[in-house]
Amino acid sequence: MKFTDRRDFLYDPNLFLRSDTKTAQKIYADYVASHTPQPKPKTLEVDRSTTQIDPMWHVPLTDRTPILRELELPMIVRSNKQKWTFDSGTKILIPRRSNQMTVAHNHLMELNYWPLKGDFIIYGGYRNIVVEVEVPLEAYWQQTNVWMGLVCHCEIAVEGDARPLVDVSKVAATEVSSEASTPLPPKTPPALIRTAE
Repeated sequence: MKFTDRRDFLYDPNLFLRSDTKTAQKIYADYVASHTPQPKPKTLEVDRSTTQIDPMWHVPLTDRTPILRELELPMIVRSNKQKWTFDSGTKILIPRRSNQMTVAHNHLMELNYWPLKGDFIIYGGYRNIVVEVEVPLEAYWQQTNVWMGLVCHCEIAVEGDARPLVDVSKVAATEVSSEASTPLPPKTPPALIRTAE
């Protein structure tokens, strides 16, 4: 989702233009950027232009979920201890770990992106699926509606019946969105300059 589509966080724009709030947001964004893990996590924005949407995870019901954009979004990651649990449906061990990804307001605005439930964040060798997005109370600046950042609560996405990916950080050909894969118009060749003979 585009950042500018979230109208509920765009009220009272005068507070966002004050010098103290601008300074606080810049300090918070610099803090998040300096504490981003290496290699940097990658965010995959899901293309929800289709009409067939899963009611629980809010992702398209296709063979593979189409990805609209790949974004390098700075974030601070907090994780709990990973556990391996047995899944009775697939008869395999699956990893369980919850992550909290803290993202700065300024970085979201620069990329014009708002995380939604069902988007993916690649971190620690796994695709983490966003299950909840919240602006915590401590993220607001001096009891105003100006917020410094938000938290994406994530879980490791379980591979379904689809063929597993060799490299989860790479978007497979079937995951490329139809909108993102539209070819650009061909460039017109430069006019030929005739030299005097």
